[in-house]
Amino acid sequence: MLSLPIIAAVRLICIAVGAFAIVKLIGRSLLLTTLGVKRGDGPPAFWRDRVSLRYENMRTSVWMFAWFKVRLDPMFGELPRLLEDIPPPRMILDVGCGHGIAGCAMLERFPEAAIFGIDPSADRVRAASSAFGARGLAVQGRAPDLITPLFPETIDVAMLLDVIHFLTDEQVGQTLAQIRHRMSDGGVLLVRVATPEKTGGSFAGRVERFYRVFAGGFASYRSAAKLETLIADAGFDIARSQPSGMGGELYWFVATPRPRG
Repeated sequence: MLSLPIIAAVRLICIAVGAFAIVKLIGRSLLLTTLGVKRGDGPPAFWRDRVSLRYENMRTSVWMFAWFKVRLDPMFGELPRLLEDIPPPRMILDVGCGHGIAGCAMLERFPEAAIFGIDPSADRVRAASSAFGARGLAVQGRAPDLITPLFPETIDVAMLLDVIHFLTDEQVGQTLAQIRHRMSDGGVLLVRVATPEKTGGSFAGRVERFYRVFAGGFASYRSAAKLETLIADAGFDIARSQPSGMGGELYWFVATPRPRG
């Protein structure tokens, strides 16, 4: 989501680059060469390139955002280690899927999985659906109102990445409860969230505060202890928690559903 510092920084980079007329003049091929992207006859071997290729026929701003995000956001270096011990999922839920970039990384990691994404933005939903292709679908909607006729009956992995700070405590509880109700035994909840340290003096934090003033909107940044309580109250046990990146502003929580009964 755009409100998190790393994504805000990536978007500023894309806006700055897009402001130069040379982007249109040199064309996509020369831009690929400038960025050091190697194109061959066969499929790219590195999963970051495979994710980027899902966006190559979209408008330049979306393609560039995806290209930079998978290389600059520490999420994409951390996800493989967070997921290494989980059974291959059949259905992935991505709440606040954005352009679907993280979802596409999951599809590359789990080639037998399908994905369902939900996001408030119609433009982002169209991009995500196109990027997911035949293996997924994105719909327009906003947490905690997740349940639609197309919503999957069973969820194996649920992702709330850089989303929870947009929700009130009540909305967080409702969202997690809906996920818990449809999560399979052995399912996994992945949450990445901004903690109060994001209000500190780092460059990323200053970029985020500038964007928040410019764009407006609700944001609630909670302590790690508070987030653990919200997750536990919804019926999950925290299996793992750790910082994301080096700025101390983002934090991972990996949780499993508590047995019913």
